[in-house]
Amino acid sequence: MEVESDHFVVKTDASEAAAERAVRELETMRMAQLGAWDGAFDPPGRLEVVVLRNRTELRELLGGLDRDVLGYYASIGRPRVVTGLMLEPERDGLAPPAHLWLEWKALAEAAESEVLRHELAHHLVGQILLRQPPWLGEGLAQYLAATRLGTWQGRPAAAVGLASRDIWAKGRVPAGVLFAWRPGVPGAHLYAASWLLVHWLVNRRSAAFAGYQQRLARAEDPAAAWKAAFPDLDPADKAAMASLDRELDAYSHSATNTPLRVVLPAVEQRLRPRPMPPPEVHALRAELFLRSLLPPEEAEPRVDAEIAASLREDPSGLPLALLLGSAGRRAKALALGRSGAASRPDDWRAWALLAAGAEGREDLAAERLASLRRAAALLPDDAWALNDIAWGLVQAGAAGEALPLAARAARLAPGGPAVLDTWAAVLADVGRCPEALLAQRRAVDLIGERVSAAQAGEIREHLVRVEAQCGAAPSP
Repeated sequence: MEVESDHFVVKTDASEAAAERAVRELETMRMAQLGAWDGAFDPPGRLEVVVLRNRTELRELLGGLDRDVLGYYASIGRPRVVTGLMLEPERDGLAPPAHLWLEWKALAEAAESEVLRHELAHHLVGQILLRQPPWLGEGLAQYLAATRLGTWQGRPAAAVGLASRDIWAKGRVPAGVLFAWRPGVPGAHLYAASWLLVHWLVNRRSAAFAGYQQRLARAEDPAAAWKAAFPDLDPADKAAMASLDRELDAYSHSATNTPLRVVLPAVEQRLRPRPMPPPEVHALRAELFLRSLLPPEEAEPRVDAEIAASLREDPSGLPLALLLGSAGRRAKALALGRSGAASRPDDWRAWALLAAGAEGREDLAAERLASLRRAAALLPDDAWALNDIAWGLVQAGAAGEALPLAARAARLAPGGPAVLDTWAAVLADVGRCPEALLAQRRAVDLIGERVSAAQAGEIREHLVRVEAQCGAAPSP
């Protein structure tokens, strides 16, 4: 079952009622988290959430990880949160005794909700703050994830920025270490300290912190934005950092846990449910295994099995679309793309599949370019599909044709590093150098632990290429 709303797409093997409940809760939580900015932002785009009906199914994708893991973020381009709901008892003996079932279910659903809140916060922060240092991204995600829904004076409301004493105690790391944290460098040990700094800024320096975020929302350089907003807290000034450390230490011992109260507006949620046919289900499972936490030697056979099952259900291969090209199965993609283009010429996926299959073949360069053009003319407003086709056009030497597609993708997913990477390449190729430098630097800023090492390396290499092509002049 798939249920789509204005800002989410939930795909699940649970009931339609459970899927609709998940979407409504996500929309409400989104409004609550955006309330931290007083409703000043309403970023575009949809986040895809895969909700499995119990943790046994989730564990298929987790490999050897602890069975208490209740969700994770999966992205090779398109962002997606994968989580397991406690909708029914486990099938493999992991469930507690019957008399503890309801209590265990409640605890598990609370933890599962924490995963969703945290990843939703990352998604929103990336859409709003067009540039951000790692400490701010993680600190805000921790801060916004601590959001609880309830009522105030009889109206729906939320408390944002709640925390336990545990996180206060863990938050003491020198501030200079946070400011030195670079994009793409693992920093799980810095999460609590990042949260503490954000909490202090919200409650002790709110006006300056708001100004700092406004500068980042305009894509200003993060270091320059910080110095403009906090001239007394220059990271290069040891005395200023020592003073900040003393402030944070005192705050961690004495601050009261006063959350931000957000009154939620009444909004009619427009939900669009759609049963997922078997070929799409197998295609989704193939993609989940491809992007799972399983080691490659375990994931690949499962990917192949799901692809085979999808093709048995729908020999056109269209539900698999770009997956076949991105998974290194281009010979199959080429044949299926040609067949699909002949039988369904108005389906963009057929042309995208054909183009993916022809990639790297000099003898098929003209056919690939023509296929990319046909796909582009038929594309829906899907940022990640737009990005893939735009990148294909750039590779084919047609940056001018890629420009409107890449621009639309960047508007729909301004927090996507892969989307910004493509946008920068297009801008550089058409000679719009200041904008290209800005877009590529934004892409580098947004490299986080959710971006693979290989993709992060490519994005950094592309910054070197854009700087060489355009010169390393300051961007606007």
